Amino acid sequence: MDVSTILTSVISSIVSSGALVKYLMSVQKHKMAKQLETHKNELKKDSFKTQRLYDRRIDGIMEMCERLQALHEHLTSYVSIVTLPGEPSKDKKRDIIAKAIRSWNRCFRKNRIVLPEELDKQIMDTIINKIIQNTVMFNIGRNRYDSQESSESRQDGPKDDKWIEIDTNVRQLLPEIAEVRRKLRKLLGVEFPDDPS
Repeated sequence: MDVSTILTSVISSIVSSGALVKYLMSVQKHKMAKQLETHKNELKKDSFKTQRLYDRRIDGIMEMCERLQALHEHLTSYVSIVTLPGEPSKDKKRDIIAKAIRSWNRCFRKNRIVLPEELDKQIMDTIINKIIQNTVMFNIGRNRYDSQESSESRQDGPKDDKWIEIDTNVRQLLPEIAEVRRKLRKLLGVEFPDDPS
């Protein structure tokens, strides 16, 4: 064997090895591109799911803020000393508050899963339980008031201690509702300095 044959054989081996390496790299590159595409699709699905969950959370918190704002406004109007001309009577305001409480309660129960556990507990302890307790107490006081026989005592409203206690409890509930509203807005990323709610 002469040198040229050996050299040709070596070059031929190198070229065929290079072609083999190039082919193997091409196959590996194709596999990796396919895996990358699969991974991208999975990320898109996860991203879509995450976005849907985020949107659901935002919608739920916004709905709770709106309903709690309405409840706060109705309670504030009810306990206000001043009654403006054209405002509903106290009886009508109580009916409006009852509807607002039911609306808030349904909204809260539907959306509470999107809340942090601490805020969920605060709402249950400070708002839901107190509203239920005061509603029951109010109905007892209202029944006493409705059963009074003298029409002149009915004009001024009930004067018993239970009624005064209910009124005081409702007034004390307002800052707690305002605090929950502030926390809900904070979850949305909306905060105001020195927010009076």
